[in-house]
Amino acid sequence: MRGAAIDIANTAVLRDKGVATGMSGSVYSQITDVEGEHNGLFTYDRKVEKVDKARVRAINEATIRAGAPP
Repeated sequence: MRGAAIDIANTAVLRDKGVATGMSGSVYSQITDVEGEHNGLFTYDRKVEKVDKARVRAINEATIRAGAPP
């Protein structure tokens, strides 16, 4: 898995396990690829967006809901 697939998988772990252990947030700081890396949200030159925004938004919103009070 690369790029957004990894980002979504990492956030799913936060959604599914983080809330129960008291984790309330996370930070994804690699917006673009740097040098030879391939897991940024955009290519190194920022010309190609490499994520499915709807999928990323959906998992982020699910994570927020999981941590919200009942």
